[in-house]
Amino acid sequence: MSENKQVMDELVQLIRFTFGADDSVPVTRETVAFDIDGWDSLSHATLLIMVEKKFGIQITNEEGESLDDVGMLADLIERKAGKAS
Repeated sequence: MSENKQVMDELVQLIRFTFGADDSVPVTRETVAFDIDGWDSLSHATLLIMVEKKFGIQITNEEGESLDDVGMLADLIERKAGKAS
């Protein structure tokens, strides 16, 4: 499995867990907060903390606020996790 696919799969699972979204809710690289029930600024911060713990990375406030969609978050994880290895 490619690193990109693995990060995306793990991120989708984390998003589903964080927001209680079942498999009927599509989560793709193009998914935005508006697409997921309960994804607001507070829960976004919770998600980012969970991402940091899961992937062993640090996300700055500026980075967290600049994310437009799930794909941007996956790319950020890959960049940061790649530097950590």
